[in-house]
Amino acid sequence: MNDFLQEHIKSVSGTVLELIQEGLFSNVTVVMNDHEFKSNSLLLASSSDYFRALFSFQQNSVEEPRLEIKCDYVSHVGLSHVMLFINSIGQVHDSIPTEDYQDVYIASSFLQVHCLRKMMSLRLEGTLCTDNVLKIMNLAHWFDDDALFKKAILFLWHEFQLIDYFSSDFVNLTTKQITKIFQSDQINISQERVVLEAILVWLCHDVKRRMEFFKNNFLHLVRLPLITRNELMEIISNPKYSAANDALQFLFLAHNSLNQPSFLNELEKFSISDIWSYQFLPNSLIDPKQYRPRVGTIYRVYGLGGESDFNNNTSASYELQSNEFMVYNEDLSVATTYTPPYAASRVHHGVAASLNWIYVVGGESEEGELLNHCSRFSLTDLVWHTMSELDSPRSHHTLICIENYLYVFGGYCLNWATNYSPASDSILTYDICTNKWNNSNHKLPFGLVDTCALLLNHKGLIMFAGGLEEYGDEMRPSDCALLYDPTEEDGENFKFLPKLPMPLISVALACDTVENQVFLCGGRMSVYGSELDDISNKVFCFNFSTNCWTQVTVLDFPRYNAFSFVLYDRLYVIGGITIDEVIENTPSSLLTSLINVDHEDSVMVRQITTTDNDQNISPNLLEQFSVGNYIRPNILQAPFRPCHFSEGWQLRSPSSTSSNNLHRTSTQSRPKRLKLSLAKYENHLPVISRCYAAYCIAPYLNCMK
Repeated sequence: MNDFLQEHIKSVSGTVLELIQEGLFSNVTVVMNDHEFKSNSLLLASSSDYFRALFSFQQNSVEEPRLEIKCDYVSHVGLSHVMLFINSIGQVHDSIPTEDYQDVYIASSFLQVHCLRKMMSLRLEGTLCTDNVLKIMNLAHWFDDDALFKKAILFLWHEFQLIDYFSSDFVNLTTKQITKIFQSDQINISQERVVLEAILVWLCHDVKRRMEFFKNNFLHLVRLPLITRNELMEIISNPKYSAANDALQFLFLAHNSLNQPSFLNELEKFSISDIWSYQFLPNSLIDPKQYRPRVGTIYRVYGLGGESDFNNNTSASYELQSNEFMVYNEDLSVATTYTPPYAASRVHHGVAASLNWIYVVGGESEEGELLNHCSRFSLTDLVWHTMSELDSPRSHHTLICIENYLYVFGGYCLNWATNYSPASDSILTYDICTNKWNNSNHKLPFGLVDTCALLLNHKGLIMFAGGLEEYGDEMRPSDCALLYDPTEEDGENFKFLPKLPMPLISVALACDTVENQVFLCGGRMSVYGSELDDISNKVFCFNFSTNCWTQVTVLDFPRYNAFSFVLYDRLYVIGGITIDEVIENTPSSLLTSLINVDHEDSVMVRQITTTDNDQNISPNLLEQFSVGNYIRPNILQAPFRPCHFSEGWQLRSPSSTSSNNLHRTSTQSRPKRLKLSLAKYENHLPVISRCYAAYCIAPYLNCMK
């Protein structure tokens, strides 16, 4: 529209408004309570579907009819702004104050002034905050405003940690709204107890009418695996929720079934006949949503097993066990130790995690004996429990957890009859609910050893890359990459991807769901080679959109058998095996900066937490790493040694956040290297990662103990 037309419309609208105010152009009076608003019937009918329908029934009325608006939720404030908007032909709207937006939105929705309603809907989006989001969400629901409702509930999910769930807007939500909010994975909370307490507050507001809904739906609304036992007991003992005592009993039973060593096929051991028909419970606990995280779930890296490469003097100062189990903080700078599942060390084992458990399957002892022992660690209670053993000992396999099932792929599997351990193409499945192992009907396309498997959560698929592949009577490095779909029929469940840039063994894979890509880090190019050129320092990226591999960066420390992952828009590589030449060729200044883990600590802290012997550890480590008298683990031969240094890259840089995009980031042209130092224990001593330690990503549920 050109400037002349805009000026004409403004002039006409101003004249019409003046004429109505002077009574020269008004033939209708709109009345609400004691408030009267003059207007013209033609303007009203052409601006509002409500008035147009009303006038069609009043064609024989007096020249200046009085139209009374009777609606409990339409205010005279909102109506006054709507009438001014109509009388000015839509030209007067900038003067509407923010505090009146909701009133105007309600009035324009009721009177069906569509243009004004859309305008106020957009303005309400811009005012969303934790104080009004529930009210705005309800308004959008009442008036069937899908766009505003979507914006409001996205904001609610993202800011749920700050929502007042004792407010009248929350406790008066309908069951449909409660279901819509809490069944979503998008609730941005670090502790699931926030969800549980919010639902209990809502339930206690009207226990009599809402208990049946709670009984039938609480296992679909609350992710019980993400709640620790201590948190649940605090909630149960809180007098605020005493009105919902029956609901608390349901919660206790379900939580006990999910997090204790008793499995679902042993539920008859519990005395639950006084609670309610327990046949309902097992099927509900198997619901896959119970095993899905929220977007706000805090994740950490857990490391288990491996063999130490300490010399006797250093080892004595650490008082190390022969086995170790630890969790790292967000940037891998601090590690906290937990009790390991067994005293003896273990290598070439499989580790995977569900929402509330970490699983350890098979492996080898330091003496080379294949193991069939399996254990699981409760992330809620921090206790290890035994599992059913494998039918045959197995090592060099891969382990993946999908919801309430474990999958074991390939590896060396002991044949009891021949006492020989050939490469296996078998797939084992473990049902978490029944504690039973079974042989899958599916088979790998060929026997695979030391391959890397990665769960692509956003696709529901498992990706494999590299490994040792059978070629006649020998094993050779593989350049295969393939996807596995456990739900497809046999013969259609494997899809081959473009081959790796080179044949590789023991690579590390990491998935970046934001960009729909997978990173491949390091790896070994030869079974027998021990030169620097035999270990990859390259980081490749496979993009599912372009269906091709590209190199994106390099490792400072070439390595194989490492672990990589993407966490909070950062790519990390930890652990693995390198060779002496890599460390010896690394400048001593870089090694010093990596080893000097106390460089950010104050002198006072160092004096309190370290002894004279401890203060000599960094120089000792530098000497041990950089000279030829390195004492390597018994399981390795020269020139191989564990790589103790983690590496990281920033994949995306945060950009401005707005209400229209709550998670906005900008992708960088290439990953930006992060400066990471050697991790340290809570007592400030450095963490020396173990040879063939296994790692996994799992929720960190005891962050607020």
